[in-house]
Amino acid sequence: MLERFLLISGIVCLTPFLNSTIHNQEKKSSEHVPPRILQMLGDRSHTQNIRGLIELSEFKGDWTKAFPFLREHLKSTDIGIRESAEFALSQSGSRLLDLVKPLVESDKYDDFRSGCHLAYAIGQPSSKFLEVVADKILNDKIKERKLSFSISAMQAMAGMGPAARPKIDKVIACLDSTNVNMVKYACEAIGAMGQAGKPATKKLIWVVKNGTTSGRGNAALALSKIGLQKDVDIVKILATRLMAFNTVERERFLYSLARLGPAAKEVLPKVKILMETRKYNTQVVAAYAYWRISGEAERPLEVLIERSRKLSTGRQAIEVIGKFGPAGAPAVDALLKHVNIDPKEIVRRELAVVALGKIGPKAKKALPSLEYLAKTEPDWLLRKRAIYAIEHIKGMKKTPAGKALEARSKKEQ
Repeated sequence: MLERFLLISGIVCLTPFLNSTIHNQEKKSSEHVPPRILQMLGDRSHTQNIRGLIELSEFKGDWTKAFPFLREHLKSTDIGIRESAEFALSQSGSRLLDLVKPLVESDKYDDFRSGCHLAYAIGQPSSKFLEVVADKILNDKIKERKLSFSISAMQAMAGMGPAARPKIDKVIACLDSTNVNMVKYACEAIGAMGQAGKPATKKLIWVVKNGTTSGRGNAALALSKIGLQKDVDIVKILATRLMAFNTVERERFLYSLARLGPAAKEVLPKVKILMETRKYNTQVVAAYAYWRISGEAERPLEVLIERSRKLSTGRQAIEVIGKFGPAGAPAVDALLKHVNIDPKEIVRRELAVVALGKIGPKAKKALPSLEYLAKTEPDWLLRKRAIYAIEHIKGMKKTPAGKALEARSKKEQ
């Protein structure tokens, strides 16, 4: 899911409400990760692992003892655990770089791949490894699994943001690759550079026109992150694939145009067709794009509320309603129904709770339900998310993690 990372990261800002006084004192005074957190990280329970990762993300001391667990959780097939580990690492700053360094410098593929994934999750601080990982891309000295090394290196660069700009020529060259993962990470790396990725525009346009289904969508996202340019009609180029056969491709082009906002108003007639026509299977994302481009929320929200009731599109529609922020206020009643459905529908309820939090003060009528949920819900993660929503609706002071969530939310839009 597009917002799955946000759901996991959003709950980090809640721990001050649920931690005991003893735990708060322990965090402030200890130089090393408390044994309690290490125990949760090593537990076999999904919930305990995520809880440990969430609490680790707020820990201000030495993370060394947690490093083996982080490395292991990044490889998890459980998306909740893996993305919680990625979020925790994104909060680690430069504290783990000395432990990552020997991995990214290794000629053993498993170690190098692990190091690159760690660098990707840590983000811009890992740019100190730029020269090392860039040298692994299409390096003739690597005789075995050369492509695998190159893909992992490109993944690391995708996490470095504008700091990877000095190696943009290597990244652009990788857009010619026939490997979908290589092109994916190359597009992500360019997109993360923002305006600094402008030299890649010509090649990205070529991928939009001639690449694979996956490549075209990823190139479109990269172009939208670079932004509007005086000498290139980005909107016209992206509009050419709005009626593509592949649903995922259509959605990526819709998201790309949505990021451009009112500047893409010329495509509104096509976007409206996609929003109103079920057979295209893109009503949910089209509704979001229509709102972002036109500024009109009424009809898009009507479509999203209707699609939120459907089994096939319900979760996606609830996630997208959350992207509307305060403009999603007309959907509060519909979201409350999802909060109060069958207790076994944990994911749907989580999505609705987080969406209410993103609507903010205009969702005040949801407070009684959320407060009851925060006190009585057996599922620890859902309780956390309920408190997160309460915090935002009441306009309470945000923790650093809460501010990071808001910044990422705006970036994703």
